[in-house]
Amino acid sequence: MKNRVVIGLIIIGIVLIMVSVFVPTRNLDLLASKEIAKITEINSDTPTGVITRGLDQYDDIPAKKGLKIRHLDLIKTAPLSDVLITLTQTGGELRVLENSEILVEQTDDKTTLVTVRSGDVFIERFGQEPSFWVRKEGRQLTAMDYALSNEKNVESLRQKGLKTSLPEDVLPQSKIEEILASKKSDFFRCYGQLIQKTEQAHGQVLISFEISPIGKVTKVEINRSDIQDKSFKACLSEVVARTVFPKFSGSAITTVFPLKFD
Repeated sequence: MKNRVVIGLIIIGIVLIMVSVFVPTRNLDLLASKEIAKITEINSDTPTGVITRGLDQYDDIPAKKGLKIRHLDLIKTAPLSDVLITLTQTGGELRVLENSEILVEQTDDKTTLVTVRSGDVFIERFGQEPSFWVRKEGRQLTAMDYALSNEKNVESLRQKGLKTSLPEDVLPQSKIEEILASKKSDFFRCYGQLIQKTEQAHGQVLISFEISPIGKVTKVEINRSDIQDKSFKACLSEVVARTVFPKFSGSAITTVFPLKFD
């Protein structure tokens, strides 16, 4: 009887181990195999002018037209080379300029996020809503906000006859950043309280928050912080939570705002 119990416990243990290992791996494989975008145009004089690296690859490979881009794929361009990428879900398009590197991923809410690690990208077409996001140097902007922050990109869109202005009932990222920038004295009041206790404290903080359509901040989180003081982070969160934004139409907006304290 005891032997049967022992054997049964061993079998259950093996099953639990297999489930804990296989299921997450399988989910990751399914996500990694799903096409997020594809390469629709390559401009380069050399075969290695544009290279890619997938999540399951150790080496870079030359890119080619029609190549599928999946979750956490890297795309790099060499001098005098660029590549046009079309997003599968929305039809949005972005051009990775020369000497650039980007990471393409799918977020938890199924939207596409393009992180610019070096160089830059041009937005060629916004596509259907919800569009995609672009993150660079700690700023995460919608495709339209990112395009509108670059005059050359705006002019390129105008030449194609695409709209280069936001509807009045939209709250753009640029407006969000403008309002938070006006709270600079409040943020540095938090920092002033901190350095009274820790004079050498310095670093960057990335705050994530949600804005409801009535302009009220409903959620605030410190995504990343070089300063770990709890009171300091709570003070920053309170400044953001008390900030009032203009009303807008549509669903709630989730965004991030970087701060640097030296």
